[in-house]
Amino acid sequence: MRVFFILIFCVLGYLANGQMPTWPSVYGRSMNETKQDLKAFLNWHNYKAELVESDTSLEVVYRHNSASWLIYATYYFDNDGRCNSLATRRCDSVGVLWLKNRLGDRKKKYRKVGPNKYLSNRKYSMLLEVLDYPSCTYFRETQLNLTEKEYKRFREQGVVSGI
Repeated sequence: MRVFFILIFCVLGYLANGQMPTWPSVYGRSMNETKQDLKAFLNWHNYKAELVESDTSLEVVYRHNSASWLIYATYYFDNDGRCNSLATRRCDSVGVLWLKNRLGDRKKKYRKVGPNKYLSNRKYSMLLEVLDYPSCTYFRETQLNLTEKEYKRFREQGVVSGI
């Protein structure tokens, strides 16, 4: 029932205020593009947030207006300045739902390849790692750039050099 009301609220917000920005899907995008998308998303929802930037990462910490918990997201960028990984940490019950939704993604078809490691199908070539963090749900999705041979070896053995 709670999900129903959240869905209605989002639809009404969309109808009243124009197109609602979605949480940025930024793999392969630059730090500036990622930052612009994040700011648009956060501003549209009136979320109070803190953005911390380094040479290779962009961390956003924000809070829903009606909730007391914080949500952490860290975007990681490769040597070319392109986003290749996103870590998400939530310390509420929705964090578990986010993780289940990721693992149940019908397009990516995640498959367990090791302890707390899941590999998507070859088309998406994503590695999802569930990280240990007391009383929180913490996971990181990384875009892999693997050859077909490397992908098959990883799928079978759960090991790729450099990861």
